[in-house]
Amino acid sequence: MKRPGSSSWQYREAVPADVEAILVARTGKRPSDAMKSLRTTDKREAERRVVAVRARQHEVWDEIRSSSARVPNIPTPNAMIEAVTAHVHKGFLRVQREKLRAELAEEGVDLSLLAAKKRRKRAEVALMPSPNDIGEMEHLAAAVARKEGWSVAPGNGVQGERWNELVALVTKTVQLARSDLADLMDGKDANTDHRAVVERLGGCRPSTTVAPPDEDIMSLFDQYERERLREGKRADTLTSERKTIKHFARFVGEQITVSAISRSHIRDFKRALSEVPHRWTARDELKGMALADAARTWAATGGETRSARTVNREVSEVSAFIAWLKKNDYVEENVATGFRTRIDKAKRKYPPYSDIQLKELFSSPLFVGCHAKKEHQSGDEKIRDWRFWLPLCALYSGARAGEIVQLETNDIRQIEDVWVFDFNDEGASIDKKLKTASSRRIVPIHPALIELGFLDYVRLQVRTGSQRVFSDLLPGPRGDWSYRPSKFWARYLERIDMKRPGLNLHSFRHSFADECRRAGVEEGVLKALLGHADHSQTGHYGTLALGNLRQRHEAIKMVSYGHLHVTRRV
Repeated sequence: MKRPGSSSWQYREAVPADVEAILVARTGKRPSDAMKSLRTTDKREAERRVVAVRARQHEVWDEIRSSSARVPNIPTPNAMIEAVTAHVHKGFLRVQREKLRAELAEEGVDLSLLAAKKRRKRAEVALMPSPNDIGEMEHLAAAVARKEGWSVAPGNGVQGERWNELVALVTKTVQLARSDLADLMDGKDANTDHRAVVERLGGCRPSTTVAPPDEDIMSLFDQYERERLREGKRADTLTSERKTIKHFARFVGEQITVSAISRSHIRDFKRALSEVPHRWTARDELKGMALADAARTWAATGGETRSARTVNREVSEVSAFIAWLKKNDYVEENVATGFRTRIDKAKRKYPPYSDIQLKELFSSPLFVGCHAKKEHQSGDEKIRDWRFWLPLCALYSGARAGEIVQLETNDIRQIEDVWVFDFNDEGASIDKKLKTASSRRIVPIHPALIELGFLDYVRLQVRTGSQRVFSDLLPGPRGDWSYRPSKFWARYLERIDMKRPGLNLHSFRHSFADECRRAGVEEGVLKALLGHADHSQTGHYGTLALGNLRQRHEAIKMVSYGHLHVTRRV
């Protein structure tokens, strides 16, 4: 279809009824039809493009369906042991004791003969179970599953595997109960306490290595966190680490002494981290679950799981904590070393924008004229706030979005007649945060930015009394300054049909690095511009910073992207 007054073809499709019902339940309102511009006036080309656009939209709807599907309640092995101990072992003994009471009421009954009879029955069933015996065990297993609300049944997949395990466990429990009953009849000791039976069936035993007071995992992490804060580590980073360590503590046992943590604990923890979805703690179907239970439950859905990078980060957080434990003589070795998954760095997470993409991007409505309330639609509005300037600053400085967002007006200044960005962590209006110490740096402002009017924009902020260059941007929920602009940019790319895997606001930094290399910028100067530390031996000699101001200024002027914005004042 075409919109009234538009020459470009559009894709439009009504939201499927089942997806609509899910979205209405979530948001309380009916969703609009799916609609995207095909960005062409040629009908034949539009018919070609609509196939891919429609396919992507249907993937979105399928994801909504799968996220709202009921997740099967798959029991863990330990949960099954707890249940059959309570329902089968205890129930079997209760019923058999009532029968025994009735039999003993008869005169001349020999208790030892009854016990021997019970033992023979146990041996017969174990060696040559009849169809009736097998059917009885399956009947008991089904009864336990119903009581617990488990999604297990004969068949293939995780649910079928758990069913087979449950039937085998019920059989083992009945045999154990028969032996216990025979021992009791013989006058022997038979510990039928719930916890003792659980342990005899192979369930989790309470740890024999309980931590001393104030030396459990989370208490020691409190000490670790205080020390790292004194060293200057970011509070929001430690908040993230605390969540990971809390999951790890629940996984291995919150009261276990840290010296009992083994490599098998790390291996199993990593495996569980790899089997849950992104932001698993926020999913309704997994809320409140421990990591191990969430991993088993999610495996039954066959849903997408988290990336290796995310898993590596959390394993590294555990490793850093255990390294601190070793340094402070709580453990003898860091058992978490060597568990990171190797990732091919050639497969870039954030690909750079191509020259064609840059030209298309900076010819889109946001940068040439858009609708007053819809940046992705053409119009007469000239936006000149952070939405316009932040991508341009990222493209021509190579700075991270969070670094640009935190700039104050006095960070835009002249040194030796060169206008510069001064990226630092000394804020007058906000508490600035930089990624590393080497992120503190001076980057000359590209002539294209000056030509486009960036300095005029900064002067306007000064005249209005703002101390910040982008005063209307606030940090995200976790204190991340790039959170809101990154969300906006992802939506904008999608709305102008330029969304590609990995392509985002951070991709400008990669584009800048590639353009510098194409222009022949010396590697040391590029490191200085990007705020990367030089870990080479020569980097530690002398006092002159890598890439002095003159070198940096010359390097910046070499960045042109095919003369993308030369003499183009907007």
